[in-house]
Amino acid sequence: MSLLANNGLQFGSRVMTFITNKDGIFNPTINTSDSSVPIWRVEGYGVQAANTPSFDLTGNTQDLKVTVSLSNFSKVSSIVFSSQNIKGTLDMSLLESCTNFQLHSNSELIQVINPTHDKNVNYYSIQECNITGTLDISTFQNIGGSITFNNNPNLTQIINPVSSSYILTNYNGYLCDLTGTLDMTGFTLGGYFRVYSNPNLTGISHAPTSEDILAYQAHACNLTGTLDLSGLTGFGGGFLIYQNPNLTQIINPVSSNNISTYYASDCNLTGMLDLSGLTGLGGLFRVNGNPNLTQIINPVSSNTFTYYYASSCNLTGTLDLSGLTGLGGDLRVHINPNLTQIINPVSSKTFTYYYANQCNLTGTLDLSGLTGFGGTLAVYINPNLTSITLPIISNKINVFYAFSTGIGIIDWSKLTGSNDGINIRVDSCAFTAVESDQNTYDIEAMGWANGTLNVGGTNAALTDGAITGYDGITAKNDLITAGWTVTYN
Repeated sequence: MSLLANNGLQFGSRVMTFITNKDGIFNPTINTSDSSVPIWRVEGYGVQAANTPSFDLTGNTQDLKVTVSLSNFSKVSSIVFSSQNIKGTLDMSLLESCTNFQLHSNSELIQVINPTHDKNVNYYSIQECNITGTLDISTFQNIGGSITFNNNPNLTQIINPVSSSYILTNYNGYLCDLTGTLDMTGFTLGGYFRVYSNPNLTGISHAPTSEDILAYQAHACNLTGTLDLSGLTGFGGGFLIYQNPNLTQIINPVSSNNISTYYASDCNLTGMLDLSGLTGLGGLFRVNGNPNLTQIINPVSSNTFTYYYASSCNLTGTLDLSGLTGLGGDLRVHINPNLTQIINPVSSKTFTYYYANQCNLTGTLDLSGLTGFGGTLAVYINPNLTSITLPIISNKINVFYAFSTGIGIIDWSKLTGSNDGINIRVDSCAFTAVESDQNTYDIEAMGWANGTLNVGGTNAALTDGAITGYDGITAKNDLITAGWTVTYN
């Protein structure tokens, strides 16, 4: 051992060394499981014996060598080296019992050498550094708890342990450059899993687990082919997988946990998306922008939906929503040119938007079970839609767009609320004179003011009712008197 003559402090035979270029107070921490205290030397700034030294490096512009001596590094239980301007490589191989590593926010730290041991590592944070190439945490045989290595833009690979019995509660690897497949099969996954914004990440593999998953975020990557989640039977919370343009299939698990967010929009989901096992599905659901998605099998779920988006896909045939008895809010399934039928549920939840325009709805659209319906109804440009069955509702309707369809007479009397200011477009529906007259007559009879009605286009002209039995011309004039803008033939 060597003796430092200027202060009488001894350095043991085993030391850690690393570089800092800190400008300010340098105050890392090493905690031990016994009474031993580390001895710190910062080149040119003296020596201190403390768990947390405090070196004033204000004004420093140089790389400084830091040497840490301890009688037995195997007694180290935790280290806090965050925001210490550590530079280059940090060799922690002596820390054979340490279970808590806080290394984050060292923007020039490019590599770490981890120790090898079988203790339960419950916290490992190395986010917001500049770890480059590979981060190897496989040397920890029982790592779990919280692992965070996000915001390392040059990190291309993380080597996880082959097997760990310790449950993960937090795994953050977003905003890196993870490349290829991320192998998570050695972990018992639970809690929060976030690896989004890794544009070269092509696959993720998991081991089966029943632990509750509160968030799963792998959006804005390059996941390719199939993402198999079937073994995650505690799946729930927020699921974000959108903007993976080569993702063609998601194999969902069977899980009754509540799912508040399911975003798989703007991928390349192909064929059928089977959600039938997700009986806690609700909240925010988006699978829009999948041009090869032809079918969605929905679960039976009473959870409340804030919105359900499946627009701009290729849904074909029937979309069965009947099991979603908490459906409400904002429903958008428009621009599905092969969608011929929607089976709506019985739901008392409030609707603000119902968009099913530019599809191929055929026959009758039955909305009668949606007793909280209101807001906007847009079913225009469905030339084979022949009728709409409205619910009996008092909620306000702001927009009723059913132009360029094949509908006939609407039972407007079911809209019992005050719908002043409503905007109705039923133009270009090839109305007969009876249909033009009666729809205009019945709308005027509701007593609403200051609305907009377009009953023109390809529809027959309004008449005085001598033949049709409904005086459409007088009804039109009365609407104008009540502040309406009316377009007609």
